[in-house]
Amino acid sequence: MIPNSKKTDSFFLSLLSFVLILSSCRKATEPISDNFRSDTTSHNFTWTADTIFAEDAYQIYLYDIWGRDENNVWAVGHSDRLKYRIWHYDGKKWSNVYVPAFYHVPTYREIFGFSENDFWVVGYGVKTNLDTAVGYILHYDGEWRRMDNYDLPICFAVWGTSSDNMYFGCYNGVIAKYDGEKFIKYKTGRDIQFRSIWGFNDTTIFVMGTEIEKNNKYFAVLYKYTYNRFTFLDSSRHFDKGFGMDLWGYDMDNFYSAKDGVYKYNNGRWIREFKSTTIYTIFGNAPNNVFAGGFLSTFYHYNGDNWEKINFGDDLIDTIRGIWSNDDHVFVIQHLGYYSRILHGVRKN
Repeated sequence: MIPNSKKTDSFFLSLLSFVLILSSCRKATEPISDNFRSDTTSHNFTWTADTIFAEDAYQIYLYDIWGRDENNVWAVGHSDRLKYRIWHYDGKKWSNVYVPAFYHVPTYREIFGFSENDFWVVGYGVKTNLDTAVGYILHYDGEWRRMDNYDLPICFAVWGTSSDNMYFGCYNGVIAKYDGEKFIKYKTGRDIQFRSIWGFNDTTIFVMGTEIEKNNKYFAVLYKYTYNRFTFLDSSRHFDKGFGMDLWGYDMDNFYSAKDGVYKYNNGRWIREFKSTTIYTIFGNAPNNVFAGGFLSTFYHYNGDNWEKINFGDDLIDTIRGIWSNDDHVFVIQHLGYYSRILHGVRKN
């Protein structure tokens, strides 16, 4: 059995319908190292778990996670209490970090960082439950600052090469860039909810989202950044392209997407690695250390040779929402009813 640091008695209020509508996949992100072990890695992990719970909160839903190392990890999401929306792990325990609301009340969807004093958090904010949500972008550089101009649409995704070159995937078909001084909007003119962004350098960036047709049918679209503009690259409208939930890659030879399994990009085509229930999130730190998770606590690891399904060691089943890893540690967000728990895997050998 996985030891839990805290247990909850009961939760009885449902999540705000607005949040449920906006709930979708999310990935954890970290700049990719150029150094990785060339051999295969082990599938064997020892798992522990921390229940993210507070007596005075009805719900704590965490959506994304990022770490500088295994002793400095951050998780972000939503709660009915503002103070429980950002959490930090110091190698021993998880503690909530209170960040004041800046003009709007935020819900955080994704986190991306460069160092312990340089990371970004994105999501959306409202003034009241009846207000239209707007984008909400935080930067931490020793102090918490809201960076956007309050006029961006909802933002679900973030990636960058430095804090002077950041990209954000937003709703209303908007991709925003921050150049260190100002935000620049790239508008597609289409009704797209961009929710995943990943790149390899200043000139190779991919953004994935969901387009909504007039008959309320949804299909995935993929855009690529080239020559200082984002252009349409691919769509799942007419046949299965293999993308639609998340993106992650080490390089173009190891570029993955998530959907009804995991797909790998190969010369303009998405080739399915394996079939599964819906995979919401995929992340790794090397070509031989990649993780994917999704519906019904489905969780897989790729070790450079094969994908293997991983069991956490108990029968608690729900949705995997966020993953972050380094060489020998992996942190996984699992939703359980009205609260979250964070699983910590340590490689055995």
